Amino acid sequence: MDLLDDFDRVRATFAELGDISKRIDTNLADEPAAAIASPSTPYDTPALFVEVSARQAARGRGQVVAAACAADNVILATSRGYLIRYQWDEYANEKVTETELVRQPDSKVKALYLDPSGTHTLVYIKSSNSYEVQYLHGSWNKARPLAKLKGLSVTAVGWQKQPTSADETSRPGTAGSSKGWGGSAKADAEQASDLAVSTGDVIIGTAAGSLHITCQDSKSKREGGTSLLLDFKDKHKAICSVEQEVLPGDRRVVFVATPTALYIAAGGPRLQGVFARFQASATWEPLLEVGTPSMYSQLHLTREGDLSTLPSRFAWLVGSVLLHGHLLLPQLAKDDSIIDGQEYVADARQLLLPGAHAGPEDEAHALACTEYHYLLLYADRLVAVNQVSGKVVAEVNWGPGTHTNSNVIGTPLGLLQDATSITTHLWSGETLHEVTMTSEGKDMWRTYMEYRDYNNALKLAAGSAQRDIVYQSMGTDAAAGGDFKAAGAYYGRIVGGQPPFEELALMLVDSGDPEALQVFLSTKLQVLGPNDKAQATMVSAWLTELILDQINRDLLAAAGQHTVAYTQHVAQLRQFLTDYASVLNWNTTTALLESYGRLHELEVFADAKGDQEALLEYLMRNADGAKRALGVLRKPSVGPQLVYKFAPQLLATATTDTVDFFIVSGSTLDPRQLLPALVRFGEPGAAPAQRDQVLRYVSFAMDQLRCDDR
Repeated sequence: MDLLDDFDRVRATFAELGDISKRIDTNLADEPAAAIASPSTPYDTPALFVEVSARQAARGRGQVVAAACAADNVILATSRGYLIRYQWDEYANEKVTETELVRQPDSKVKALYLDPSGTHTLVYIKSSNSYEVQYLHGSWNKARPLAKLKGLSVTAVGWQKQPTSADETSRPGTAGSSKGWGGSAKADAEQASDLAVSTGDVIIGTAAGSLHITCQDSKSKREGGTSLLLDFKDKHKAICSVEQEVLPGDRRVVFVATPTALYIAAGGPRLQGVFARFQASATWEPLLEVGTPSMYSQLHLTREGDLSTLPSRFAWLVGSVLLHGHLLLPQLAKDDSIIDGQEYVADARQLLLPGAHAGPEDEAHALACTEYHYLLLYADRLVAVNQVSGKVVAEVNWGPGTHTNSNVIGTPLGLLQDATSITTHLWSGETLHEVTMTSEGKDMWRTYMEYRDYNNALKLAAGSAQRDIVYQSMGTDAAAGGDFKAAGAYYGRIVGGQPPFEELALMLVDSGDPEALQVFLSTKLQVLGPNDKAQATMVSAWLTELILDQINRDLLAAAGQHTVAYTQHVAQLRQFLTDYASVLNWNTTTALLESYGRLHELEVFADAKGDQEALLEYLMRNADGAKRALGVLRKPSVGPQLVYKFAPQLLATATTDTVDFFIVSGSTLDPRQLLPALVRFGEPGAAPAQRDQVLRYVSFAMDQLRCDDR
């Protein structure tokens, strides 16, 4: 059949069916058309806000010179040698405590490092002729100087976030236990409790390019041990950021950022096992490297759960470039054959940041990561950059010439992010601020769609109208690439009517791929709702004809032989007739099956419809239909009433076979009910052969069934 002619015919049928459907259900009111967001609609961009959370943050102890945050704790170091801890409970109640540091008169706090639990703090202090590190536990009111770290210019700290399975006695300066990683709930709770008492393995990075390991125990009166892990022996490789993650079997993954490079190492056991080969002869090759060093180089890892889960993304800020990508740590954590940390990196791409061609003084100073954006702190502004598009979507400005009401007090010096609550803080010498974003993910589906990340676009699309736009874009891309079957599958999922069904179908008819339209109709049939019965009837009829046409082509191509393709398409047709019997129109479907000579499939359809009587009526209209009708009547699911109804026709056209059927059926048939059909063959003029067969059954009824009716 000509499918183009068929299309016009079916389209007209659909219009008629739609009118019929409306007449049948007069109570159905036309629904107002939903407002569909087209790709040209302006984006609903997020808004960025900075609000004051502690106005006089230093509480009269000078100026804030360093800050750190974790687990709803913010610790500020002041110019007069105090640590001020702000804590907030679940009801946003604030608690403030102060601790005075022991220091030399000319010393200054240069940096604070707070572990993810908010329990352990390392304070880096610089004096005129030396460097010092002090340790403070959350339960102490006085910090402990760490003599073994004296003289190290600390620039980065990598805390242990997860418990380990290794013997704690192997740590420098500790005497713990050997509990298992990922063991029982009780063991895991005990290990987590251990990290509240002990820092676990802490990596210390220095300005001289060396990495050290230390462990401090709050219950011990002695300072924990310290040892060297690795020394780059290159001042240009000062350590800017360090992160470590614990894997099963006490294996570790370590990330290190320098002013020009990002390194990843993996191995074990413990940290010593990770760095042993680099201490010997192996060269630690960077994952990424840039030509221009940046003093603000820093690394952030983000995860989809709490700190017990492994990170799935990384972002490295270096100069006016942000390199970011996905990590495979959650998927490959148990693969202990991996010794090259770079195998955990799934992809990496580059974002050029605002001011990319300006000087070093215009570089971003700090980085924080939200769900869909990067927050970048510059000297005079805070900007939000979309992670997918790299575009600035919001910003807050301050300083001379700024006319916006930014609520920023003082000159911002740093950006903090709480890895537990994902709260972001901005701090200046006087004030602590909280940074928030609204409507962050509202239009991210469109951004993902624009950059062909359709899986994420569909996840974030709100409602069928937005999903229709995504499916349309997916179909357009597939069609442009010549994959019309995939295009048909995507177009078939559009439920809002735009583009129109007929337009999409005609485009696929013209595609030159005979299966594309079939895929489109099949998908459309799956997504139609219970109120779309008229369209479902039209689509199913068209799809039936397409499958029949495909079966016909299989036979023609193989000169009538039953090939594998033929068998598969026949099975597809039978399954289709069974699955969609409720929406297939009886007259249309039987006419199609008859025109293609598919009588067995007609029986399958009648079975699925549960209408054996209609099937028998159809069969009896055919010259050779009596024998097939007897086959239908032999089915256990067919009751004797249909036998009685069709007995006259069956006896007239297939007397011998019919009588054989009556006799085999035995007592399941009532001879009295068959009598009207039998009598006519005993009348004058009846063919002798037919009369003989009828008498054969009468004798059987009298002798075997004991029927003595006169």
